[in-house]
Amino acid sequence: MEIDNSKPLIITGSSLGGSVASLFTLWLLETINFSITKRPLCSTFGSPLIGDSGLQNAILKYPTWSSCFLHVVSDQDPVPRVLNTNVYKPFGTFLLFSESECGCFEDSQTILELLMATYSECPGNQNPNQILELYRKIVEYLNHKETEKPSSGQNDLKKQIVASSLTEDSLFWAHAEEARISVARISHKGGSVMEKESLNCKLIEFENYVLDLMKNYAVLPEIFLTGTSFMKWWEEYRKIKGTSYSLNLANLMNNAENYDKYATGCLVIH
Repeated sequence: MEIDNSKPLIITGSSLGGSVASLFTLWLLETINFSITKRPLCSTFGSPLIGDSGLQNAILKYPTWSSCFLHVVSDQDPVPRVLNTNVYKPFGTFLLFSESECGCFEDSQTILELLMATYSECPGNQNPNQILELYRKIVEYLNHKETEKPSSGQNDLKKQIVASSLTEDSLFWAHAEEARISVARISHKGGSVMEKESLNCKLIEFENYVLDLMKNYAVLPEIFLTGTSFMKWWEEYRKIKGTSYSLNLANLMNNAENYDKYATGCLVIH
């Protein structure tokens, strides 16, 4: 199977169709060589849980796999709550929302508890047109959140909740792995000058991408923990750039005190 690497691959489905989309995405992740191909993004809407703890643990062994799934669930969706949650386990990022609020979660147990706690008490009275309108609003939110710059008030709010917030971009870890691959390809003795220049441009784009996330407190402070894909990338990237490199993200990363400042919401990035 060939995938056009110039365009993002997005697989989506609602209700039972979302289960098919998730299974197809898992098959793609297992069969396609993503060292040279972009990873897919699977978005489901009101879909049931699939797989038991065995599948959940298998996916957890590959952190970039989990980041490829975004499951959107309304407080009026009965389907995600039908199956026995003692058997079926969630994976990926869950975007749970109601008319008044929404939130993203990745912790399995938290998701299971919230699925039941946020279920509308009167599902029989739900208005299908109202649900479609809610979905439309949340899709618009997802489409525009990358282009909308938050006001200072919104940024202050993110500082307050940075310790408990989740990465806004569900593909952050996939981007980090791709950046590591780019560093490895640059370090390799083979390859043309033009190819390495192209890879360098991609790495600078990744730097700016991470910096923008951090400016808005839109990424977890856990990215700075030793052994994460992001920190491995940084150590490898610093080797090819040299210790004197201090542009963009490097100026921030070279001072380890900034990691703690970010975690407490005290880091100001200009």
